[in-house]
Amino acid sequence: MSHPPPSPPSPPPPAAGGGLYQLGLSPRPDTPVKVMRFMQLMWGAGCAGVAFALFSILAAVTLPFYLATGGFIGAAIFALAASAGLCAMAYMLFTGRIARMVTADRRLVPFITLGIAGLITMSNMVFAWGPAWYVLLALLLLLAKIGAIITGFILLLQPEVVAWLNAQQGPPTAPPSGYGGPPPPPPYGGTQPPPPAHGGPPPPPPAGPPPAN
Repeated sequence: MSHPPPSPPSPPPPAAGGGLYQLGLSPRPDTPVKVMRFMQLMWGAGCAGVAFALFSILAAVTLPFYLATGGFIGAAIFALAASAGLCAMAYMLFTGRIARMVTADRRLVPFITLGIAGLITMSNMVFAWGPAWYVLLALLLLLAKIGAIITGFILLLQPEVVAWLNAQQGPPTAPPSGYGGPPPPPPYGGTQPPPPAHGGPPPPPPAGPPPAN
């Protein structure tokens, strides 16, 4: 009695939330709430830095005097670099790639990224100058960014976040040479005879191919 061929497995249902879910901006059942908040704060800080850079470029283009100084362009470049680092860290946390960095503390890379981004943001706040509308917008965006960075530092100290980072699987390590590998094949495709017992006669050699007629 023949059985019908098995039907192919149905594709998995699409993830709820669409693009926001793929970027880690919507809740996920396999990720703690505080980790999700940390990733969302990093995306928000990155967006605030990009907005500050755009306003700096706009001010430099519309006001030739400030464009000649080059201060706006330099602030925009540093803000974009800091935002790229924050967004890259959020993406690495979401995809689990942060575990590939073999460090004693999984929080080392986020701490360094937040520290550099915080220094750049504070420098932009101190040296913000120009028209009143630009200074007002710059300070608002930079204050929001520095607030997200400080909150990220606090979240990295929470036990829930530390436990989640330590639970991430790291890269597989290869076994040391000479251990864990398969035994070498016997010569000539045959089987190796067992070693002779102490004091006994040697075992007979393995049978070879039959003689030709």
